[in-house]
Amino acid sequence: MVKVSFLIVNWNVREFIVPCVKSITVNTPPEIAIEVIIVDNASTDGAREYLPLECPQAKVIFSEENLGYGRANNLAFENSIGEYVFVLNPDTELVDSSWTKLVEVLDAEPKTGIAGPKIILGDGSVQKSSARREDRMGHCVLYEVMGLGKLGLVQRNNLQMQSTYYPTDSDLYVEGVSGAAMLVRKEVYASVGGFDPEFLHGGEDTYLCKRCLELGYRIKFVAGAQLNHYHNRSGAKASVKTFVKSLDSRYTFFRKVEGSFSAFVYRLSVLVFYCFRLLIVAIASTLKRKSDSSERWDMYRAVLVWCLTKKRP
Repeated sequence: MVKVSFLIVNWNVREFIVPCVKSITVNTPPEIAIEVIIVDNASTDGAREYLPLECPQAKVIFSEENLGYGRANNLAFENSIGEYVFVLNPDTELVDSSWTKLVEVLDAEPKTGIAGPKIILGDGSVQKSSARREDRMGHCVLYEVMGLGKLGLVQRNNLQMQSTYYPTDSDLYVEGVSGAAMLVRKEVYASVGGFDPEFLHGGEDTYLCKRCLELGYRIKFVAGAQLNHYHNRSGAKASVKTFVKSLDSRYTFFRKVEGSFSAFVYRLSVLVFYCFRLLIVAIASTLKRKSDSSERWDMYRAVLVWCLTKKRP
C-alpha cells in the first residue's frame, strides 16, 4: 500500500485549514495510506487550541517563530514517512478523489519526480501556475516590472525569453507546477534538500522544480487531478514588507539560475521603473495639493531602499 504524507504550513488561516484537512480524509480511498503533518508558523489565532481539537487526524508541530513557507515544509518533511509527499497550501480543498491520479502517475512513471494537479481558483478559473515554464529575467522585467503586458504592448506568448504558462486541458510534461499543490517523490525532495530557505516569499517552488529537472526527473501536469484554491480570499492585501520580499525572491532566483549579472539587471530595472513611478505619484500629489497616495509612497520607498541598500526585508 502506497503512503502519502501531506505537508501543510499554517499561519492564521483557521477558516481554511480545517476544511482542507477534512477534505483529505474524505477524499482518500482506502487503498492509499495517508498522514497529515501540519507545521504551525507561530499563529496568533489560537491554533494551539483549535488545531488538536478540529484536526485530530493530523500530526501538528508548533513553531515558536514564523519559519516561512520553505523551512516549515522542510520541517514537516523531516517528520514524514510517506514515499510521496504532497505539499499542500492550507487554503486549498480536495473536491474529490481525483488527486489520486497524481499518485498513479508517480507509480507508473519512475522518472517523473513531481506531479501537479489543475488548480481551480475561487472564481472558477484555472490557476495559471498549475503548469508553468521557468521564470526568465527578460520577461519578468518587461511584463511585470515595466507592466507592458497590462498596456497590451507585450503579450506573454510573443516573447521567447518569457515565463509563460502551458495549456491546462490535457496532461503534459512541464518545467514547473505550483507549490500550492504538488506531489513529490520523497527521494527527490530529499536529494534537492527540499525548499531552499533563502527564498523569502515565492520562488521556492519554481527553484525546487528546476532542481528536480537537473536530477534527470520529469515534472508532469495532470489535468484530470483537480482541487480548489481559495488564495484570493485567504487574506488581506499583501503588506509592503511581503511585496518587497517577493522582489527579493525573484532576485534570488535569477542570481541562482541565470547568474549575478542577470540578477543585477533585474534589481537595476526595478530601481529605474520604481523611481519613475515614485515621480509620477509625487507629481500627481502636487497637482491635487493633497496626498492620497500614502500607501503607494510607502510601497515605492520600501522598494527603493531594497534596491539601493541590498538589505533583505
